[in-house]
Amino acid sequence: MSIYKRIYKKKLKGADELETTTSMLISYLHKNSKPIIFITLIILILISSWGGLRFYKDNLAEKTSKEIYYALKELDPLKEVPPEKIEKLKKLEGSYLFKSGYSNLYLGHFYYKNGKYEDAIKEYKKVIESESSQLRKDMASLGIGYSYEAMGQYKEAINLFSKNLNGKDENLKEEIYISLGRFYEKLGDNKSALEKYQIVIEKFPQSRNIEAIKEKIWKFKIMNI
Repeated sequence: MSIYKRIYKKKLKGADELETTTSMLISYLHKNSKPIIFITLIILILISSWGGLRFYKDNLAEKTSKEIYYALKELDPLKEVPPEKIEKLKKLEGSYLFKSGYSNLYLGHFYYKNGKYEDAIKEYKKVIESESSQLRKDMASLGIGYSYEAMGQYKEAINLFSKNLNGKDENLKEEIYISLGRFYEKLGDNKSALEKYQIVIEKFPQSRNIEAIKEKIWKFKIMNI
């Protein structure tokens, strides 16, 4: 009988403790209802803002892509870059989130395509200085080198491309070595050109340019270089 009484009292005590804890929680929520509601609202606002920002960014990226697509599409048959298209891209440069250099890269392409190499270099440099992806920066760097080449500044192009060999992916290295060979050829330094072309043969035997490179090497050997 005494054992039964002890178990009964223990169970009753547990129920009392649960009731006390619940009462304390209700009391705490009641006393602090205003700050709790405020904090909850802040959290909801932050979550909503983050979702809205993502939605805005995605829409803006889509708008940017469309603007550049139409600008490129309309540019092809023209000899000059349409001024209104340049203005559109410059506005996008200021509005696009995180300064990705997206519009600068395409402006650089526009200028390069139309022989405005100094303007192209300015735009490509903006991409390199921006918070853009490494791929876009690499493309901009190539654009600068090709612009130097088009202006006959082969030494500047060689210096730039030589610095860009470290840490690049293999496809980009292939392009750089081929370009370096071409730059040296245009400078009349056939020995250095041959060295670069031989690197292409050794490291990139599956290159789509492999036959043209082999032909160049063969001609250099005939010249006893």
